[in-house]
Amino acid sequence: MTFYLPDLKPQLCTLISGILILFSTSAHSTIADDQWGDWYGSTGMAWDLSSNNAQEETLMFACHGGVFHIRMTTPEYRNGLTPDNAISPVTIRISQSSYGTGRSDTSQDDNYQQLFEQLKKTTPNDTLQWVSSPLTSALFSANGLAEAMADTDYQDCIEHP
Repeated sequence: MTFYLPDLKPQLCTLISGILILFSTSAHSTIADDQWGDWYGSTGMAWDLSSNNAQEETLMFACHGGVFHIRMTTPEYRNGLTPDNAISPVTIRISQSSYGTGRSDTSQDDNYQQLFEQLKKTTPNDTLQWVSSPLTSALFSANGLAEAMADTDYQDCIEHP
């Protein structure tokens, strides 16, 4: 019996496709996000937490590269806004209290540390809001945020690779 390559191509493609699907499904299941109330992400090797609101906006907090990062994405700003690319200094409002991320009479690191510590103290009834130019977000629920951040302090965050 002689096999020709053109005769084997459909079977070979099917086999390779099946293997790729198997591996992509396995890989996805091992990196699935954890969930804490309205927040999801990971506090392991990749430390990042996100939440969505009713306006399809996403607020993200992350620790990597020795820095605490804050990012907001919206349907209009798909590439995201950060304190570095917003027109005006970014403030994160936690219920009725505001925490700036810009430079002031204290260093930016002090502002970020204060914000980090306040995020850890949120309650399920608190709300968060990104305030800056060009964007003031709709409200985000803080439900689950303190639980997600419970095992990390600011020093752990800035020492995260």
